[in-house]
Amino acid sequence: MTSDDLFGPVIHAYTRAQALADGVLRDITAQAQAHRFTIPAAITATAWVETVQWNPVNGDHDDEESRLFTVLDTLHRKIRQIAAHEATNRLTFTVDVIPNSPDDFTTQPVELIAHVGPGDTAAPVLTIMRPIDD
Repeated sequence: MTSDDLFGPVIHAYTRAQALADGVLRDITAQAQAHRFTIPAAITATAWVETVQWNPVNGDHDDEESRLFTVLDTLHRKIRQIAAHEATNRLTFTVDVIPNSPDDFTTQPVELIAHVGPGDTAAPVLTIMRPIDD
């Protein structure tokens, strides 16, 4: 018995490759490899805007490279923290982010979800998202 037998033929499919091409996902594989992630990685546009995007008009005290470093470093530390205690393909973590606005240096906690699941070829991929993206 196939899924078509149960549910009928697929009416529409939206692939990870399409989401990357459309900008719904942003490829961060190269940066993730620097944090010892070994699978393709992406972050949703919403998570990017709320945690990584930086307008240089707001000052040079922050930038997108360091903000993405913080997201990936926080995730890596969270994984190491729980790895010995539980096996999961999904976890929630919080990143403290300086708002992307001028003269605001007070960090704000932003909740993110990291999910490892099959990509377009069924090989595992990492996606970082906001809870509203799920």
